[in-house]
Amino acid sequence: MSLTDPERRRLRLFIPSIMALLCCVADIPGGGYLLLIGLAGGALVWIEDCRAPLTPWASRFPRVPWSQVERLPSREQRRSLAQVCAEVDGAIDELAAASGAPGLKPKVIRGELAGLLALAADLGAQLETLTHQPGADVRRARIEGALNAIVPAVQRLRCTLRRASAPGLSAHRPRLGSLLTLERELSAHQDCLDEMEELPCVQ
Repeated sequence: MSLTDPERRRLRLFIPSIMALLCCVADIPGGGYLLLIGLAGGALVWIEDCRAPLTPWASRFPRVPWSQVERLPSREQRRSLAQVCAEVDGAIDELAAASGAPGLKPKVIRGELAGLLALAADLGAQLETLTHQPGADVRRARIEGALNAIVPAVQRLRCTLRRASAPGLSAHRPRLGSLLTLERELSAHQDCLDEMEELPCVQ
């Protein structure tokens, strides 16, 4: 079971204090000082996390994989990133529902979704930078085209995952294949017996 980004941040916040408390309980020399250092370190981590631009996004979409995101849009492209996040969040639901489907690779799909989210965030930030730059129309149009293609791509993935999770014939196809193979083998064996019975030496 993989941890979400908020859960990782909570672990990073509390682990130093817990380890220092264990040192204090184990009566290690300087345990009290270690506890104070652990609490101070946790407080600094909490302050930095609150100031980080990613924190509001991770709080709004806690299940979305933010691990590869390096920069975020801060102005007009926030809406497009929110739309991508909503689609990725839905894709995670569809992926969980399709768990166990033949040929499904959840780890690979999650990695691709994380990369796609990072791409959307980076493209949004680039687009905001180019908005007021003269002579950047061609590059801006190219970035807009790439950004506009992300949501439909995730939507197509969601449709495919939905099909994979729906009960149907796919679970029974291996049985059908095995039955047909068995029938062919039995038919070949029976043909061989029929031919042997028709031989004069067997009569």
